[in-house]
Amino acid sequence: MKRRRRASRTTSVRRFFERERERERDFFETFSPLLLRETKRTHPFVTRLSASSCTKTMGTGGESGGKRRTRRRRRRRKSSSRVFCTTTTTTTIFWVVVATFFFASSLTSSSKSFPKKASARLFDDDDDASLRRRRVLEPILTTTTGAPGPKSSSSSTWTQKTSRLREKEIEFPKETLQLLSEREEGGNGKTATPLSRAAGYFTLNRTTRDAHMFYMFFEHRGGGEGKEKDDTENNNKVPVVLWMTGGPGCSSELAAFAENGPFEVVENENAAEEDRYVLKETQYGWDTVGHLLYVDQPVNTGFSFTSDSSDEARDEETVSNDMFEFLQDFFLSRPELADNPLFITGESYAGHYVPAVAHRAFVASKKDEGSVNLNLKGFAIGNGLTDPEVQYAAYAKYSVGIGIVSAQQGDMVNAKYLETCEKKAKKCNNKSKRYSNATLSRKCVEAVEYCQNIPNDLLQIAAENKGGKPINVYDVRKECVGDLCYDFSPIGKFLNQKSTREALGVGNRKWETCNMEVHEKMMGDWMRDYEPFIPEMLENGVRGMIYAGESDFICNFAGNLDWTRRMEWSGGAEFAKKFSSPFVIDGEKGWTGGEVIQNDDKRFSFVKVSQAGHMVPLDQPKVAQEMLRRFVNDEDIATGGGSEV
Repeated sequence: MKRRRRASRTTSVRRFFERERERERDFFETFSPLLLRETKRTHPFVTRLSASSCTKTMGTGGESGGKRRTRRRRRRRKSSSRVFCTTTTTTTIFWVVVATFFFASSLTSSSKSFPKKASARLFDDDDDASLRRRRVLEPILTTTTGAPGPKSSSSSTWTQKTSRLREKEIEFPKETLQLLSEREEGGNGKTATPLSRAAGYFTLNRTTRDAHMFYMFFEHRGGGEGKEKDDTENNNKVPVVLWMTGGPGCSSELAAFAENGPFEVVENENAAEEDRYVLKETQYGWDTVGHLLYVDQPVNTGFSFTSDSSDEARDEETVSNDMFEFLQDFFLSRPELADNPLFITGESYAGHYVPAVAHRAFVASKKDEGSVNLNLKGFAIGNGLTDPEVQYAAYAKYSVGIGIVSAQQGDMVNAKYLETCEKKAKKCNNKSKRYSNATLSRKCVEAVEYCQNIPNDLLQIAAENKGGKPINVYDVRKECVGDLCYDFSPIGKFLNQKSTREALGVGNRKWETCNMEVHEKMMGDWMRDYEPFIPEMLENGVRGMIYAGESDFICNFAGNLDWTRRMEWSGGAEFAKKFSSPFVIDGEKGWTGGEVIQNDDKRFSFVKVSQAGHMVPLDQPKVAQEMLRRFVNDEDIATGGGSEV
C-alpha cells in the first residue's frame, strides 16, 4: 500500500507537470512560428529552458513495471525535479513574453516609416488575453492612454507612446498665450497648435528603473527668411533639432523660454497673482527651422528626477547611452519622423554632451544598432567646453585680446599655472590601463581644481583693473546680475505656476535653473577631451559647426577656435589655413553677424558671432536663426545658398 501511495503521488506529480506542459504548448501555439524563431534567435538560452527540459528530468513513462531501481532514482530526484520544472516553465514563459515586446517592434520592418522596427505599446490592465496577444502580433503605431505623470493630478492625461516613454499634449491656457498676430492657433499652419506641443517622460532602466528624463517637443512652426524651407508637404525634409543645455546640471527649459524656443516668458500685470507670467510667441525661435526637441539631462536636471542616487550620471558614457535610448523611443513614438535629418545641438557644457551623444548615434547607425537608424546629419556646439586642455590655455590670450588684463599680467598667470595644468589634463585623458576608472576620475577632479586657478586669477586681476567691479564671465560687456549673471527668475516663476505644471504634467515637482548636485557629480568628467569624437563623424559626411559669441569669457571664441584649428582630420590642414569671411545676414543692408571659417566642402565651420555673449540665441536671435537655417540646409554659412539636405 505504501508503494502504491508513492506511485500514485509520483503519478500525480507527473500528471501535474504534463498539464503544465500542455499549457506551455498552447502558449507557444498561440503565437506565430516567427515569434518562436525570433525568441530563440534573440534569447538562445530560452531553448534550454523549454518543456523538453522537464520531460527529460521527470520522464514520460511513469512507473517502469516494478523496476525498483528506477523508482528509487525518481524518489531521490522528485523534490529537485519539482523545483527545476516549475522554475523552467515559469522562466520560459517569462522570456517568451519579454521577447514578444522585441518581436512586436520588428513585425513592421516593412513599414515605410521605419528603417527597421515599429513602435510597441503597453497593455492595459483590463485587456483580455486574446486582445493582448493581438496587440503584440499586430504592427501597432497608435498609442494608448496611460497613467498620469509623477505626482500629477488625475486630470493630467498621459499617452503611453512606448513601453518606456509617456507623453501628453502641452495645453497652456489660451489666456496665457500672446501670439504674434490675431490669428487663432492652427489657423494657417504657421503657428504652434495644441497638438504640436508635447511634454513627456522617458524611463531609464540602468539601475532602479525609477529614473525619468523630462522632454518637450515643438513641431515645426514654419517661418524664417531666405529660400522657402517651410513647405511641410515635404515633412520628411524638416529636420529634427535636439537641444541640450549645459551646466552640467542646467535645465533645457532655460533655452526653450529664454533663447531659441517658440515662446518667451513675460509678465502680465492683468493676470491673476498666481499666474501673472504668460508666454509670448517669438519671431526667431528655432522651431521656425525644424522640429525642436528639448531634454532635461542628466537625470535630476530640471523636471527630470530619480528616486535613487545610483541613477545619477557621472560621465559622458552614461549621458550618451541614456540619450541614445531616449532618441530610439522618441522616434519609435513618431514613425513619421524616423527618416528625417537629425541635428544634435547644445551650449556650454554641451561641448561635452554633443560630441558624445552624436558619436553614440553615429556608431550605432554604422553597426545597425537599435530599433531606428538615426539619420544623423550634423552637430552644432555653441560656446562649448570641448577640449579643456587647449581652452584653458587660451584664457590669458582672450583676456589680453579684449583688454581686461595686460599682456604682462596674462603671461604672469600662464607662467604660474599653465604647465602644471596641462600635465594634469593629460593625466585625466590618459586612456591606458594604468589607472582604474576611480583613480582616473580623481585625477580629473584634481585637474579641474588646479586649472581653475587660471580663469580665477585672470578675473581677479580684471576686477582690480576695473576698480573692484566683477567681470560678467558670460558677457564681458554687461554687469553681472544674480547667481548666473542673468535674471531668469521670470522663467522659474512661470514654470512653477500651478497652471504651467498642470500643462506640462509635472505635478508638484519644483523647477530650478541648475541642479548643483548634478554639477558636482559630473566634475570627474569636466577635464575630459571630447574633440577626438568629432573627426570620424566629419570623415563620414556628418556636418559640424562650432559657434561662439565674441563677448563670452568662460567658453570664449579664442579657445574654441584653437581646438578646431588643431583638430586632426582629412580637412584639418585646409581648415587651419583658412581666413575668415564675413557672416552676411543681409547683403543689401550691409548687415553682417560675425565671421565664418569653413572648409570648401562646408563639412566643418567655425562662426564667431558679433555682439553676443555665452548665449548667442538670446543676444542675437535673428543671426542664430539664420545660422541654423543655413546649417541644416547644407548651405554656405557665410553667404547662404547651396543644396538642401
